[in-house]
Amino acid sequence: LFSWMAEPDVLREFHISSSGGMIRDFGSSYEAKLKNDGVHIRIKRSGKPESSAETFVTGSEFFDRLDELLERYDAASWDGFNKNAEGVYDGHSFSFGATLKDGRKVSARGYMCFPERYGAFRSEAVRLFDELATKK
Repeated sequence: LFSWMAEPDVLREFHISSSGGMIRDFGSSYEAKLKNDGVHIRIKRSGKPESSAETFVTGSEFFDRLDELLERYDAASWDGFNKNAEGVYDGHSFSFGATLKDGRKVSARGYMCFPERYGAFRSEAVRLFDELATKK
């Protein structure tokens, strides 16, 4: 009864993106957002224009997998990370954000500086999105 009033017991939003270099359309973004009809996914792959981004809807169980990843890497501890390498003019930047089960927002960004274990975290997150995209 009154389940429509309960807070969702899943992540509400997740995004991870990277960009850099001098190549046109270099950069990728992976986004998932909880809406009334499911989890809306958007994948923009590197080397492809924005207009080619893949979009589809999946179930909330995808957020369970992302939540496990967030916990394994303690990604919530990255909140507020904002570092830039000085004197580097042709490097890579990243942006990561999530709205957690409890409503807390996590945001991290950087240019040629990354939180500890970010590379492995990003690789696993991208793999999860890619696996989901091949099953749609």
